[in-house]
Amino acid sequence: MENVTMVDNEYLQMKSTLAREFRTIDLDEEFNEISCYKVRYYLEKIEQEDKENEIENPEPITIRINSYGGAVHELNSILNVMERLEKKGYQINTHCEGKAMSCGAFLLAHGSKGHRTAGKYSTILIHQMSYGARGTTSEIDATVKGSNSMKKLQEQELFNRTKITKRILDKNTLGGDWYMTSEEALKYGVIDEII
Repeated sequence: MENVTMVDNEYLQMKSTLAREFRTIDLDEEFNEISCYKVRYYLEKIEQEDKENEIENPEPITIRINSYGGAVHELNSILNVMERLEKKGYQINTHCEGKAMSCGAFLLAHGSKGHRTAGKYSTILIHQMSYGARGTTSEIDATVKGSNSMKKLQEQELFNRTKITKRILDKNTLGGDWYMTSEEALKYGVIDEII
């Protein structure tokens, strides 16, 4: 148990150093409350340090993604911070290190235009949102209505930020999962460069 704790502490220290010194944030786990909190924390910490140091033209921030995806609402919490920072002049680079699936693909596409990249052997996956619902008929109806609203919002963002259209999305996600190579992600404008 002691070795596991030591590795965990070293890993967290390394991630903290990457964020503070190199302005690089790794999201290499499921999108959940904790992992997304860490990304938001590092984004806001970098912003705060820039403010304290009176930096007018901040250096870019890079988010490296290697994730199977996760909770859409948690993804949205990161997107809100990214958009706020971009309005303040920050460039947010996104990079797919190995896989950017589900929420990971949306985060990848949400980086600053011209600065979204993936490795040659990366996998990007887009699919229809899935939700679970329990409760009364009224509660389930409310969940479905909320899910459909969220789906429309996410799709519209994808259409605005990529070359993907509603027709292309529907055609490729009809069977569920749409796997893309880096080349395909480049073709559809999910990324801007393969590195």
